[in-house]
Amino acid sequence: MCGFISGFIKNSKIINYEDLLAPRGPDGRNFIEYEEYGFQALFRRLKLVGDTIGSDQPVRLANHVLVFNGEIYNYKELANEYKFTGLLLPGFGDTDVLSQLLVHFKFDLFQILPLLRGMFAISLTNLVTHEMQLARDYFGKKPLFYSCTNDNIVASSNATIVSKLINNNNISKPDLLNSIFWGYVRKGHSIWENVLEVLPGEYIKITKKTITKNHYEILPCISRSFKEDLILSIESRVDKVYSNSIFLSDGRDSNIINKILSRYTNLITYNIKFGKGQNHCNDYNNIIYYDKKIHFNTLHELLAISDEPVLDLATFPLYYTMKNFTNSSQKVFFTGDGADELDFGYLWYKRILLSKRFSLPISNFNLNLNSKYINSLLTNNFNKKVNIIRSFAPYKQLEKYNLLLQNDFKSISDVNEFDIKTFMPQTILKKLDRSSMFASKEIRSPFLDEDLFINHHQNSLYGKPNISALYKDLFGNRPAVKRGFDLPVRMWIDNRYDAEIGKFLKLVNDLVGSSSLLNTMSISDIRRNPYLYWNLLQASCWFKYNLKNGAH
Repeated sequence: MCGFISGFIKNSKIINYEDLLAPRGPDGRNFIEYEEYGFQALFRRLKLVGDTIGSDQPVRLANHVLVFNGEIYNYKELANEYKFTGLLLPGFGDTDVLSQLLVHFKFDLFQILPLLRGMFAISLTNLVTHEMQLARDYFGKKPLFYSCTNDNIVASSNATIVSKLINNNNISKPDLLNSIFWGYVRKGHSIWENVLEVLPGEYIKITKKTITKNHYEILPCISRSFKEDLILSIESRVDKVYSNSIFLSDGRDSNIINKILSRYTNLITYNIKFGKGQNHCNDYNNIIYYDKKIHFNTLHELLAISDEPVLDLATFPLYYTMKNFTNSSQKVFFTGDGADELDFGYLWYKRILLSKRFSLPISNFNLNLNSKYINSLLTNNFNKKVNIIRSFAPYKQLEKYNLLLQNDFKSISDVNEFDIKTFMPQTILKKLDRSSMFASKEIRSPFLDEDLFINHHQNSLYGKPNISALYKDLFGNRPAVKRGFDLPVRMWIDNRYDAEIGKFLKLVNDLVGSSSLLNTMSISDIRRNPYLYWNLLQASCWFKYNLKNGAH
């Protein structure tokens, strides 16, 4: 819902890069500088909660400066529990409560984190000792990047800003390749050298000499039914001031949220259809058509301001819709994301069960292979496993295929852990954050709730048992046919961009060396895997904008 830059920075001014942060906070901005400490902080606000002076950031607390991006949904409960009774009055918000908690716990952020329910990225700096504490929410919805180089200690919601502040224009070669092949950078890294990302549920303390990292655990909660926990999660996320909207995929997850959410607010729904058509828009129901021409325009528009070279393809239609078909009173959107991770809904889990049931390799249940093309790959000395995966994986989770074939996953819970710790924060949650923040909106996902995961996250069941039961309770036997927001990637491949991709391939191979697998692949090879094609096209567009600024 906001964005910030904070740190001890030499020979650079953070306000020079405010434009990269501006979409995250169109409703207000504050800049502070303490020259005697060499410290600067800039905060851009998307205003949703809190009208007091204490809600304005950065917040000075004795020798400390607090900035945080996101929302703490249980701030009223915490104010009541710790007897911050004055903060229960109208106008006070989560920033006020977090500030008082820090004072109460003597500025030990690590002690506070298990209490928080929400999505957030927090930076707390001690001006005197030059100590910075960083933390990210349990699931990793809100981004937080940092760097400690050349006496600079800097943190921001945007990786490119951190890179510029430390005067670094070097692309991280491993993360460039990871983005191209898997669709995202390595966990804990960014596309820029020496710019790292705080992991989901991670706490980091940075001093002049050390960096200490720890993961925090969420405190246990009251045992309730799945329906009760989900209703409480939705209630905590309903906005009382601005309009509430929801993206409907017609699947069970978003339909359940829509049904419950409609009890509390006049909900505005959005359905996205792919192809040409006449948009249907009114006060409460909207059908938006997103076609190939719109997609290429949106792709350039979004990648020009993105700090990631490759984004989940569903990011683009979500961004396009929020940017062009909403008004100023619409700031909050809901989605059903997180349900598959919470309640074991992915098809991956069924395939693992089948492989164990029939004692067959997992690949038998994953790949629809063209034997003639496989033979051509092998005769050209391609690495057998990896290239089959990259050429024919029918889904976009390509890194998961690679790990499956290498037998790194032994059970459903192994794959689910990968989904929660890697795939979800690296793709799905970046999709939600980038699509909404670059359109100056906020997306809330009730299934991504700490209490839901504590009470109901199963380790052995497949097929969304909790969600299936709740759907039947709410809708009876009405079928749900999920369409999702993924593009028709194979249909929209356009040979007009082959030359651009070919030119970019040469650039990548020059950067990473002739040993790169891409050095052996032709355009026809790449076109066989639409996700690889789109990843390369995205990275090519992103490079065009960043190369102008001297990236190499």
